[in-house]
Order: sequence, then C-alpha cells, then structure tokens
Amino acid sequence: MRYGYARVSSEEQSLARQRSQLFAAGCDQLVEEVQSGVRARHRLDRLLAGLNAGDELVVTELDRLGRSTGEAVLLIDDLIRRGVVLRVLALPSLDAATDHDAG
Repeated sequence: MRYGYARVSSEEQSLARQRSQLFAAGCDQLVEEVQSGVRARHRLDRLLAGLNAGDELVVTELDRLGRSTGEAVLLIDDLIRRGVVLRVLALPSLDAATDHDAG
C-alpha cells in the first residue's frame, strides 16, 4: 500500500500543494497533519507504527518527516530495516528502499 504524509506547521498554511503532489504520485491513502515540527506528530507516529514490509511512505520533502536531519536519518534507517519504501518527491534520486548492508 502506498501512504502519503502531508504536514504543515500552522492553520494559516495550506496542505493543498502537498495533497495534490501526493495524489499525483499514486498514494492510496493520505494522512494529513497540522502541527509544528517541534511538537508531537501523533498522526505521523500512528502511520509509522502501522507500516509493514512492502508498504511505501511518500512525502513531498524530507523535512516533513523529521525535526532535524539526524531524526530523519534514524527514521529512514528504521523504515529500511522494516522493509518499508520511502519516497521523497523532492529528492527523486534518494534510494531509501534497499538495505545495502543486508545479505
């Protein structure tokens, strides 16, 4: 299953651009959140907990996932270990689908 995750930091911002890009990318289900990156992101946490091997998580930009680069890297590592594909639309050359250390 392909899941899209969209987040904006405040009610004044629009999810429309992210929503449009995620649906164009073929997401089957979209999870949206209006929450500052420095606060708990409960919908993202629930989405991540429910992802299984073979699922795909799509975001428009990497900063939608983490509060810092380090946090995003740890999340990417976790997804790879679990067999979840991560697709970042703004970084089409990012290969976060294969654990190069496996095997």
